[in-house]
Amino acid sequence: MKLTRLTAVVAASAAAALLGACSPLPGTAVAVEGVTISENAIEAAVNGCATALNVETTDLNRIGIVQILTLGEVSKVLLADAGVTDDLIDQAVASNAEMQQMMAHQDCAPLARAQVWQGFLSQAAGADILEQLQGVDVQMNPRYGRWSPDETQIFSQ
Repeated sequence: MKLTRLTAVVAASAAAALLGACSPLPGTAVAVEGVTISENAIEAAVNGCATALNVETTDLNRIGIVQILTLGEVSKVLLADAGVTDDLIDQAVASNAEMQQMMAHQDCAPLARAQVWQGFLSQAAGADILEQLQGVDVQMNPRYGRWSPDETQIFSQ
């Protein structure tokens, strides 16, 4: 009887370890062209934005935060040669009250900046934007979905 329970515990532990190893980069939520966003950064963004926006952490969509941060990094890659600079991003943030509120907390600031980067990409997007998105190397922890840009969506579950 004890051996049966021990076997069940070992099997359950092994399954949990295997599931935890599903991420391409342990401790990483997403990697965009080699730039990583850690699980710790996601946790900090959730907590920082909850504080900055005066809401509960449960009111924030963790997957949505990962997606915004991912698109921010993708936007940086795609706009690298378009003259969009950190100074330009800072000017856009400074002219938006909600972004300023988010920037007030250092752990929420990356989310605000990512949203502005994404906005610049939306403005600059040409007819080949889908092809450009598909050309960016994005590796996501499966718990946050999958990078799969097509005509109907950018992320899938």
